[in-house]
Amino acid sequence: MQIKSTVVYMEIANNCDIEKRKIADDILKLSDNFEAITFLLPNGDMYMEEPYHRQLDLSKNNFAFRDYYKGALETKAALLGEVIISVATGERVAVISVPIYLEKDQSLVGIWNGVLNLGIFNKMLQSLNLSDGTRMIYVDGNGQKIADSNTLLSDKAESFVNLNSFKYGISGKNGNSTEVINGTKFLITYSPVEILSNTWIVMLMQPG
Repeated sequence: MQIKSTVVYMEIANNCDIEKRKIADDILKLSDNFEAITFLLPNGDMYMEEPYHRQLDLSKNNFAFRDYYKGALETKAALLGEVIISVATGERVAVISVPIYLEKDQSLVGIWNGVLNLGIFNKMLQSLNLSDGTRMIYVDGNGQKIADSNTLLSDKAESFVNLNSFKYGISGKNGNSTEVINGTKFLITYSPVEILSNTWIVMLMQPG
């Protein structure tokens, strides 16, 4: 689609471009890891979102400011974005973006995006048989908590950007670090994990 400065693109109606909507619906049916699928135009404008009711709730139309849009264009590959607040639901989410290019001239057609339900990561960690007081978390590249083995804290937004264990992990190191968090001393074992052009940090926190 050619973008002209005199045209303002809005999201398409529910009965338009059924082929793309079917692709999105099929992905959602096959995987409960995603809570929504979107397609952005090359300039970052929202073209469509499934489920459709989320599209109706959007308070913004352009998402060129998002790290997942910028990162997909820079890497020209699938990218996992940082944790953000969804404009549709107000919840914390992470987005996997896949840019689509025309084969004949490699011009950008648009970007498919899968909105990850972070609850699945909480369930993974909370299924672990950890001893009392021990906690495991996933942290994104900005130091924001993604998931937590502690059921009482899993919905709480937390930043670990100032911890040495995060700083070492984001630099690519594995190891252990003693940290004081809210007055309690923890031994933290940390390890970086490379996921789709991004880095998350896994932290195992043991008191004492």
